[in-house]
Amino acid sequence: MKLKIIEKTSSRSFEPKAGFSKSGYFSLNKSAQEKYNIQEGQKIMIVQDEDKTTDFYLICTEREGFPKLRFMNASTTLVAGYSDAMRAILNQYGLPKQRFQVRLGGQIKTELGHAICLITAHLKEVNNA
Repeated sequence: MKLKIIEKTSSRSFEPKAGFSKSGYFSLNKSAQEKYNIQEGQKIMIVQDEDKTTDFYLICTEREGFPKLRFMNASTTLVAGYSDAMRAILNQYGLPKQRFQVRLGGQIKTELGHAICLITAHLKEVNNA
């Protein structure tokens, strides 16, 4: 008998990702934190392009009233409560309330600062920083 070894491959993704839980918690994985230098305690805002309404971006901000990222339990994932943004995205796409995750695309310069592409149908316009 000749045995073939089946190698274990990692199913874990190391791509920068963001997501929303069903209850509206926004999260960033460790790869996203490292690539975009996002740290615990930073405030975030999610913005929608008024001209291209299917496009949403993540911006770190100092403005008051926006959620602050924190580590949840012993996790390496940063989270913040942001159900309003989740609702806006789901409504834009006509989706029911559900958990979802997206790969982060890159950055663009805006009047509000550097914006990380959260959801965009126009990726060729994005400078993959």
